[in-house]
Amino acid sequence: MEEREHNIKKAVLNGRQLTVTYTETYPEGDKDITVKSEIPAHKDCTDAFKKLIPHFILLTEMKESDEVSRRAAESGIENIGDDDDFKNAEVYGIKMGKSDGNVSTVTLMGERYLKTGGSVEFNSLAQVLEPEGGEFEYPYINELNLAIQAVLYEVKEYLFNGKYAIVQKEINFEVMADAPFEAEIGKMEDTDTGAFTPITIAKPKRGRRKKSETMTAVPAC
Repeated sequence: MEEREHNIKKAVLNGRQLTVTYTETYPEGDKDITVKSEIPAHKDCTDAFKKLIPHFILLTEMKESDEVSRRAAESGIENIGDDDDFKNAEVYGIKMGKSDGNVSTVTLMGERYLKTGGSVEFNSLAQVLEPEGGEFEYPYINELNLAIQAVLYEVKEYLFNGKYAIVQKEINFEVMADAPFEAEIGKMEDTDTGAFTPITIAKPKRGRRKKSETMTAVPAC
């Protein structure tokens, strides 16, 4: 069976939970599917979103832009994505699109945390992901494109290949040593149909633990 191509249109990270809209192609036409998951995203996925923060700062002309530009010139913009100095900004989503010239674009969805408390949410303008040679062209298009591809890769791994963070459950194996179990770690919701798919981890049956033998203490010579 031929593997179906999934084109991500929008991905939003709420804490560590993802809501994703993607397109599947069918003979009768394309279909947009939106999936909301309660399963925590893998750290690789959340880190990929963090790598977009310097681009968000530059594209929205935040006051930290000069500092981002300086550091990018010194060590590369790809190396400052998780810098604590820029923790007042966050990128929680991306929206993919096309320009008038049919070039792929991305809109970064983010927020800025205020010193007085609370936050302000806003989006960047749609940014093309290929150099076009314009006068005001974004100088880090190639790096942004690579960062976006990393996010898209991790989102697809999460949705279709089961790459997510495992929430460890505390189980009393002493009491239930002979009983197999399934631990539910979350569920996937299809927001179009409302259907929920539970995600469980099955543990194979174990034999009962043998009683501890009596130990006799022998004084050291």
